Amino acid sequence: ARLPASAVSGVAAAATLALAVGYVTRSIADARAWDAAAAEQRRVLADMHAALARPQPASTVYMLGAPALVGAGIPVLGTTLDLTSAMRVSYSAPQLTGVPIARSAGIACGPSGPVAAGVRGSYGESYLLDVARRTAILLRDRRQCIAAAA
Repeated sequence: ARLPASAVSGVAAAATLALAVGYVTRSIADARAWDAAAAEQRRVLADMHAALARPQPASTVYMLGAPALVGAGIPVLGTTLDLTSAMRVSYSAPQLTGVPIARSAGIACGPSGPVAAGVRGSYGESYLLDVARRTAILLRDRRQCIAAAA
């Protein structure tokens, strides 16, 4: 069927408007999710500082209880790279390493230090930090590591 030019223009304008509204709505939702992730990152860093005011300069911090995501594909310091970068800036300590772990069972207590998410620390220079409880333990030896991981 042939439509008059004005009808075609009207349909095209309506379709364009519908797409624009959809994109704007999605962009607003995405911005809110990223804002929520940023707020959660600030909370996690504040809780981290409350539990661990001054870590040793070259230590490894294994962090429990931090949320990995606030939504589908919206991370909150959920990778070692993200957490390490945030910690180094936050503490002004360029040699810190931060390792987010889902639960304490994710920590293996080896003979020379803890290991989690492929990152090996050393006893006396590694911390187990529980963000939710705002507590941090310096892991001094294997026995203490096993007890803390339990």
